[in-house]
Amino acid sequence: MGKIQTSKKREKSSKNILKGKTALIDGDADAIREILLSHLEQVHKDHFYKEAGISRRALFKLMEPNANPTLDSLAKICKALAEPQLWV
Repeated sequence: MGKIQTSKKREKSSKNILKGKTALIDGDADAIREILLSHLEQVHKDHFYKEAGISRRALFKLMEPNANPTLDSLAKICKALAEPQLWV
């Protein structure tokens, strides 16, 4: 049997999870934002914002360089990203 191939998306996601844990422990807000934006770039946004329970505008505003999202919005986005769905 040959070696099982792992998709590049999955490899990137696994690396981001490890970086995310380190960033949370270190309190590195810039790294957390970068990781979150990386995840958001990979999802189908038209389905994602609905499933996350936030407005389309809030999702796209969050992705702006100087965004300052509410904790509630961040929590909803993180929860939605943690649940595998069709938008991935």
